[in-house]
Amino acid sequence: MSAVAKRRERERAERRDRILDAAQQVFWREGFEAAKMGAIAEAAQLGKGTLYLYFRDKDHLALGLATRHQTRLLERFGRLRSECGESGGLELLRRLLASYADHMQKPVEHLRMVMTRWATGAPFDPATEGCQSAGENVMRIFGTLRDTVIEAQQKGELPAHIPPERLTTFLFSSLNGSLLMQLQMNCLASLDEVNKKIMTTDEHIDLLLEACRHLARPSRVGERYDLEDAGQ
Repeated sequence: MSAVAKRRERERAERRDRILDAAQQVFWREGFEAAKMGAIAEAAQLGKGTLYLYFRDKDHLALGLATRHQTRLLERFGRLRSECGESGGLELLRRLLASYADHMQKPVEHLRMVMTRWATGAPFDPATEGCQSAGENVMRIFGTLRDTVIEAQQKGELPAHIPPERLTTFLFSSLNGSLLMQLQMNCLASLDEVNKKIMTTDEHIDLLLEACRHLARPSRVGERYDLEDAGQ
């Protein structure tokens, strides 16, 4: 590749990143549904025609932001695994879940934007650029958590009779529910007595993992698993 071609490629990547930064700020400020492509172009200091050369609509922008955000989260996961070394297991799982929660909810505007898009229930067009990459990243995030669950099971820190995919889904969905509750509590921020009774995300993770450690062998009702009775 010639020097000119490399420069043009670098400039295009920098402009794309600038557009994503602008879209993020507009989505945070106005909300995903209310945001307009014109406002994003203005924030990026570009004409609308130029914006559309890079992103055809808001969903395309959302996928671009999701892919960038997921990549950064996976990098954090990699650093955590390196820090834990061979120890892994439950402590690494705790750190991964906490890292995911931190990455999702800071700033809270990001969490609000993500939850708003998820709440539409509308699938992304699989033909849209970035859709496949975003899906693959989700599976990499899930896979990292699942592999760590397996490590914890092999070390006897989590019950081995529960399929790791099920246990990971339980942890992942419960943590996302906790994040959603944080948004709910923001709506009731003036009610101090209510907020005092709500666990922090870290407390939720601690309790969640403690509960998983004591899951009993299944009492089969279809595919359901029952928690151990208190005192047993």
